[in-house]
Amino acid sequence: MTTRTISLSSFLGILCIALLLASVSAKVICQKGGDCPDEKACYNYCVFWGFKQYGGRCSPIHNTCCCITEDVLPN
Repeated sequence: MTTRTISLSSFLGILCIALLLASVSAKVICQKGGDCPDEKACYNYCVFWGFKQYGGRCSPIHNTCCCITEDVLPN
């Protein structure tokens, strides 16, 4: 019984680490907030939430404000 508990704990630990690493590797995080009011509001929203280097941009196709960690969206 102790072996099962240890192996289950190890599995859950590995799963948590994998999920944490996967979430950190995201380059673009888009939030649906109705209309993207304008570029400046979207940029300020993303800087507030910690995306300080690139901020955010409005995506006119999906009508969302996208916070980015790398310069991956076209201007």
